[in-house]
Amino acid sequence: MKNLKEGKLGESMEQLKLFSNGGNYIYWFLYIEDEPILKSLKNHSDFEKTMQKIKDKFWAKHERIKEALVDEGLI
Repeated sequence: MKNLKEGKLGESMEQLKLFSNGGNYIYWFLYIEDEPILKSLKNHSDFEKTMQKIKDKFWAKHERIKEALVDEGLI
């Protein structure tokens, strides 16, 4: 976020893209796109695609966990 505060949108977007390559997201990250500090980054052409990638990975993992819990009879 330091880069974003300094107005370095390209570098900030690259960091978000690197983060999107991970897969261990916690639920609150789904709400980060509404943070005021990201307002300027939302205009970047890759922002929506990158945020969607993060959301898709989060929900896919959520579904896998749910299926495992169902298979184990835990829910």
